[in-house]
Amino acid sequence: MTLTYIENEPHTTREMYEALKGAPMAEQRFKFFGNDVYPYQDVSRMETDTHVYWAQTLHTPKWNAKTGIYLKNVSGVGCTYEKTTKKFKWWFGKQIMFAVPEMYQDMCKYFDAEWFIKEPNGIKISTTNSVFVKVLKGKITNTNELLKSIMKSNPILRNYDVDVTRLMIYTATTNSRVQTLADYVDVAQDVNVVLDKLSNHGGFSWIMLDLVKYARMLNRKIDFNWDLSTTTSKRSEWEKEIEVIRQEWLPLYSF
Repeated sequence: MTLTYIENEPHTTREMYEALKGAPMAEQRFKFFGNDVYPYQDVSRMETDTHVYWAQTLHTPKWNAKTGIYLKNVSGVGCTYEKTTKKFKWWFGKQIMFAVPEMYQDMCKYFDAEWFIKEPNGIKISTTNSVFVKVLKGKITNTNELLKSIMKSNPILRNYDVDVTRLMIYTATTNSRVQTLADYVDVAQDVNVVLDKLSNHGGFSWIMLDLVKYARMLNRKIDFNWDLSTTTSKRSEWEKEIEVIRQEWLPLYSF
């Protein structure tokens, strides 16, 4: 069994704890209750003949009156890889945290999928565990395949014809998840226009967001190329329609 700590630089807090653990009880007590030892987090890889385990663990110092200082270890995110079946199991059903790079970067290096490390953050945070496994297994080997797989894994987005090049620009310029498109695709006349608008402006005005809400309520479609005058006019028109419907249904809500 081999245990490897994955870190960009030596973990000084761990080293302080390990040194203190070997110190006399009086020193341990003095420094523990003097708040001189702190919790710390690390990422580790443990490998046996049959499995590989990755874990992101929080280590919190605790005190035992008989044995002295010890650590309470809680793994928030982790993954087990079974060598025989080549299956991955994500601990606690949690999504891998791409904001903590050490774990996913080490997994990419271990499985020779280092190309993924260079992907824009918007694409990485859009990658679900199931899609990431395909990257690690070599079933996905480039950005186009990755984006198509992300879209296919989403029950809403898989039904729309999205231009992959536009999608790539969107994730790179906005740093947003691909899945945020699901907020607009059902009311858009053309989802690729939505991508262009979000890539150029980063978001929509409150008027357009109102229009999106009203479009859902009325089952309408929006041309996201509409100018401000048309958008404002449509918003006012649809708002009046909604108010009429509310008045018609109002008796149904009375007690």
